[in-house]
Amino acid sequence: MINDILWLHRSMFTDDGVYVEGVAMYSFMSITGLVGISALQKASFGFAPEAVDEDALVRLVRFHLASMSTDAYTVAFGDSHRKRGWGDLSTLQAALAPKKIARDAPAENLTPCGAREYCSAMWGCPKCWYGSGGLYEDPWRISPDLLALNLTDLVAWCSVSSSQPLGGQLLRVFSDGGYASIRTPLLPAQGSPHCFGTGSAEICVRSGPSLADNIPYAFLALQARPSSFSHSEVDFGTFIWSAWGARLISEYGYGTISTAVGPWDTRRYEYIDNNPAGHNTVVVREAFKDAEEQINFSQLHLAVGSLGYSEARTDSEEGRCLELDGSVPYGASRSDGWLDVMRRYACPVSDGAFVLVDLLAVKRNRTAMHIYGAQYGGPNFDEAEPPSLRLHIDEYFHTETSAPLATDSNGNRLAQELEFDRSSDPSAFKWCSHVDPVVLNAGAVVLHARCGLGGFRPADGSGLISGFSISGGHFVYDGLVTTVDTWKRPNWLKKRRIRFVGNSTVGAEGDLRLFVLSPFPATQNDTPEISLESCTEELDCPYNASVTQCSCVSMCSNSILRWAVVLLG
Repeated sequence: MINDILWLHRSMFTDDGVYVEGVAMYSFMSITGLVGISALQKASFGFAPEAVDEDALVRLVRFHLASMSTDAYTVAFGDSHRKRGWGDLSTLQAALAPKKIARDAPAENLTPCGAREYCSAMWGCPKCWYGSGGLYEDPWRISPDLLALNLTDLVAWCSVSSSQPLGGQLLRVFSDGGYASIRTPLLPAQGSPHCFGTGSAEICVRSGPSLADNIPYAFLALQARPSSFSHSEVDFGTFIWSAWGARLISEYGYGTISTAVGPWDTRRYEYIDNNPAGHNTVVVREAFKDAEEQINFSQLHLAVGSLGYSEARTDSEEGRCLELDGSVPYGASRSDGWLDVMRRYACPVSDGAFVLVDLLAVKRNRTAMHIYGAQYGGPNFDEAEPPSLRLHIDEYFHTETSAPLATDSNGNRLAQELEFDRSSDPSAFKWCSHVDPVVLNAGAVVLHARCGLGGFRPADGSGLISGFSISGGHFVYDGLVTTVDTWKRPNWLKKRRIRFVGNSTVGAEGDLRLFVLSPFPATQNDTPEISLESCTEELDCPYNASVTQCSCVSMCSNSILRWAVVLLG
């Protein structure tokens, strides 16, 4: 019976290593259970359950490492938690799965630099400095293989520079699981020791792994997971951005549970943390059901997009681009869909920035959208007739806030932030994640990080988002946006929101929007200067070419001029 149940559990792993319910805590619980039942049965009967796929567990290690942001918190897409560091041993258990489950000796599943990457997110835990792996837990779960694992010796074989302790640029793509991450260094490779902060807040890169390893990197995580997966949300195209040890663009993460999996079940749209308006993606304003703008149907339930390497050509010194095609989730395959084209490109740039390019085109002659989900307890959506053939389209960005909220006389939280004063209660803000957005002008918003990586540390850097639209656009700061948590307590989930708003509606002719995510260190007094403008006229486009067929945006930053050129057919 146990083996039969475990066969069903195999579907939770994609062929490229993604655990479909997310990283924390679902994949941790799965690994612990699978390894535990395998060890028990193997000790009792001499063999592990055939249904336990040790190869899937090994592939999961790469997904885990790709899901640790350089602020040393896990990526919190879907119903996952934003968890500080590796608090348990499940990643190591997965790496050792062949030895614990199969009869044959395993190949090396944790490389020296992979071990350093793992250990750099341990938040002061000594696991990586003891030959035993620092394993002190329930004695019934002690593993001889983990006790024998010597990460100290393994890490010593990883050859890196102190300014790039986690190596050079790294792209990890999981097309089956709909996930990708890019980690890119912010400092040139050099051999001299590198430190961050001053006085008691100073931390330095050492010969062995530490939290400081994460600071000189920028990190971008991208989500294209099918909403049919368990605990998934309607969030195609969302992303998380970290740099200089701070999370600059974030997600709500674990909140209301996304239980809707049936084709007519719209319950997941009811709360903003599950529908497109609660994510860092493209939002159609006509898709809001309510005046409060909490329920949004920009993306369609169970419609699947794609993620992979882009065929776009890039200069040799720049990183390879990724393409997220969300045309189907935004309705390209339906007569009443919103968009015919929704493609988001993500490209790492050699100076540590990331470039996002959104190609958008409204569905020509679309019919009015009608969605019925009340029979399952979810919201309905009825678009007024005649349908909108030109749409208001925004891009949303969310940041973390650690500011306390005001309360009423009964102690209930209100959607009103109090001043964030870290010195007022140092113990409460030992670890924090707080970003103050400031709109500089129509095309730029600076993200001032207030908390650094590690306890009681100020930020080591901040970020700037520069935005441009072929048809014109500007940034708007909405301030605090709250929603209920898992237990439906009002105002328990909170983020700050920025929107890039088009100056005009978008039709079938389309629009191209470009965003530059530029990190800068705390030692730099001025924000980066980014200049974005159209260069489409220089392409000599055919007179009847749409924006999504022929357009160009020039980017000037740090005295380097780059172009994003769209040429189709």
